[in-house]
Amino acid sequence: MPRSSLLIPFISSQPLLGTDFNCKYWLVLNPAGLFTAMLTIALHLWTWRVNDTQFLGKAAYGFYDDVTGDPVTPSPLTSSLRLLQITFSTLLLLLSLLSHLLCMLSNPGTIPPTAQPLTGPQLSSYPYAPSLPNPLAQSEALKKFHTTHCHKCSCYKPPRSHHSSLAGRCVSKLDHFCPWVCNCVGFGNHKYFLCFVFYTCWRCLFTFFNGIVVGENYEERE
Repeated sequence: MPRSSLLIPFISSQPLLGTDFNCKYWLVLNPAGLFTAMLTIALHLWTWRVNDTQFLGKAAYGFYDDVTGDPVTPSPLTSSLRLLQITFSTLLLLLSLLSHLLCMLSNPGTIPPTAQPLTGPQLSSYPYAPSLPNPLAQSEALKKFHTTHCHKCSCYKPPRSHHSSLAGRCVSKLDHFCPWVCNCVGFGNHKYFLCFVFYTCWRCLFTFFNGIVVGENYEERE
């Protein structure tokens, strides 16, 4: 069973981090997930360090001749374009890390212990309520719809929610547990997860094509 809360003694009696109902901040305390999440952040920073400050930075401020050691200064237009590329790549890095942290530290949409089934007019207007032509089958479906509880966390289990064994909670619209953000991807953090994937893909493409262009220019200088 994963550790669900982290209590800091002598500071507060309320658990600070974890997935329990009374935790102050959300964080899945899974060692493997935390390791891969930190590894993801480290890889983002490392690629920025190598590509932007070393590769593009040298292209912007000039290379050094391998024979004479004299600086080879690029044109002002080339320097301006390289500085613009560094700025854009750094912006993508910040957006990637921000969306990663928001996805990691956001409640993915866990079901509270006080959740109750919908009744009456609320149930009739609910789009996922069962609707069957046979009155008997409709009655049995609604009864099951009302009384579905999770046998692991003992909470009401709404439709399209699933129990996460790593978080120890039922999550609304649970898609999967992503080890790279060390969190479940559900209703509460879908947006942050998609933003993280989007910005990361843009960084990969931007770095790849910039590496080809700058590398070709560097070979021409040699």
